[in-house]
Amino acid sequence: MSDGDDGAADPLRLRGAQREIRDAYAASDAGLFTLDCVPGAGKSLVAHHIAAEDILRRYAAGDPTPEQHVAVVSFNRDEAAAIVPAICDRLRALVEHDLVPAAADVSAAELRYLQQRTRQAPYAGTIDGFLRGIFREFAGEIGFDEVPSVGNEALLKRVHRDCYESLRDDSAHAGRLRDLEAAYPDGEYDAGVDEMLAEALTYCRDRRLSVGAFRSALVRTRESTYPDGRPDSFDDIVRSVERFVAGGGVDDSGGATERTGDRVRETVTGADRARLLDADRELYDAWDARIDDFCAVLSAYRARYRTAVRERGAVSHTDVAYLVDAYFDGPDGRPDLPEQLQSVADSRRARLRRTYRSRIRSLIIDEAQDVSAVQHAALSHVVTSESRVFACGDVRQGIYLWRHADPQWFAAATTEGRYLGVDWDTHENRTATTTYRCVPAVAAGINAIAEPVFTDPARGGLGDLGVSYPRLDAARDGGDGAAVHVSSFAGVGHPGSATWANPDGDVGEADVLARHVSRGLADGTFCDADGDPLGVTVLFRRGTRMAEYEAAFAAEGLRVRTATDALFDCPAVETVLAVCEWLIAPGSPERTAELLTESPLNAAFDAPPFEARSWDLDRASKG
Repeated sequence: MSDGDDGAADPLRLRGAQREIRDAYAASDAGLFTLDCVPGAGKSLVAHHIAAEDILRRYAAGDPTPEQHVAVVSFNRDEAAAIVPAICDRLRALVEHDLVPAAADVSAAELRYLQQRTRQAPYAGTIDGFLRGIFREFAGEIGFDEVPSVGNEALLKRVHRDCYESLRDDSAHAGRLRDLEAAYPDGEYDAGVDEMLAEALTYCRDRRLSVGAFRSALVRTRESTYPDGRPDSFDDIVRSVERFVAGGGVDDSGGATERTGDRVRETVTGADRARLLDADRELYDAWDARIDDFCAVLSAYRARYRTAVRERGAVSHTDVAYLVDAYFDGPDGRPDLPEQLQSVADSRRARLRRTYRSRIRSLIIDEAQDVSAVQHAALSHVVTSESRVFACGDVRQGIYLWRHADPQWFAAATTEGRYLGVDWDTHENRTATTTYRCVPAVAAGINAIAEPVFTDPARGGLGDLGVSYPRLDAARDGGDGAAVHVSSFAGVGHPGSATWANPDGDVGEADVLARHVSRGLADGTFCDADGDPLGVTVLFRRGTRMAEYEAAFAAEGLRVRTATDALFDCPAVETVLAVCEWLIAPGSPERTAELLTESPLNAAFDAPPFEARSWDLDRASKG
């Protein structure tokens, strides 16, 4: 197997499960084809090969615009940016090396034509970008004056701020907000009430939840904490402690591992029991009341948000997926839809659905485990049982859960053949365990660490999760030297603590690690064949001590970029975005007022003189 499709004598060839799933895909005109992979098994290679061959076969069959009928999407933006170049490279390899029958009669000129058309492919990129293209088709029908800005965090912050402030000024909701703010004061929790509402709105849209369904989830959380309901006696509190506090569990024989309840009864006596019961009842009642408050305010917040995004002309990527799904669902499928979506003519909705279903005959999804519920629902509207779908991913590798990625959809696709709203008659799944990313020693090290995670209590003991660990099988040859190096040191304190990273007057992990990397660069270990230093990626289990590690690397003369730095969360970028927004209509007094009062420029300009002249820049410049 060669290193790349660069015209070399030995092109990349699919092997094992890769080849099997490609053969199944090529043999059918419709169906679901899934490849469940270990890391480094070549998921993207297979996706790009299948896309390139699909385009090539359509062209050979007489379709002059085959790229318009094959959609290739991925969640990750960087990987999505590589889709078109990778397909073009694979097209060249298929044709120049006759890797598939369809390549036999394709000339060099036709190959260049296909590559040129592929570079203009309308449906290759991120899932967000694909759905954004559909959204543009109907944005004007659902109340937007023009296609809104998508993913502009500065504008969206203003939208959420406006929604929250408008609720505070509304007597119908101000009281509930005051109670919520008193219950969750700023600084005591990870998020204030304003952030909680914004996150709840996104959560509901990502998971396609109504406020009622969201409330049910909150109630279930409270009921899991109070499974017996409102506490009636001190014994109810004792049972709760036995249920939840470490040491109150039950061993295999059914007996309590420790008499936690007895210790509680011995510790809390007399009037303290009554006070504790009153406090627990008060907490139960307050929790119930705050759920009511939050859901009532959330319902109003969602309505304000619908209006605000149209006024501001800004939506999030989640909003786009939500609106695409809601648009095609229509009032028959979603009776709770707002008026703007209910008023769309059924004929228009059906026509747009037919257009996309007729255009997209093959849908290829890379990193399918990272698709969220609302993205899955939105994509389902462009697919029918006559479509051909290929999805590849790794259900154990869902790193985008912060974007509400839901691996269950891909898991159901691989095991049950149910995906994108279709219970597929033709369904083929393969599991690829060969990794092309590492040498055998590294694969063996990963197996030794990861395999016991599900079963060994001393090394993870995650329990019966319905997921097994597939051992990695390395395709690459190993070298003569050691591939895995393990370093140890006598630390102070426990991992993650300040003394562990950088103890006073002693050597900590930060110093040892920085010294290792520095010496590796100095002796050529971390250099390329020309002796130039390579970039070194250092992964940490937790990010709480980054400052200590950065200082240690700096002391060794190394430059560090911390991936957790918020690149765009700074006044300079917010100012640039605000100015760009103002430049849409610089003569607008409203936009000028917003620029000088709501952006970071507010600190640099004296706004009253501009306000006195009704925010008219011409009048202000004349003094």
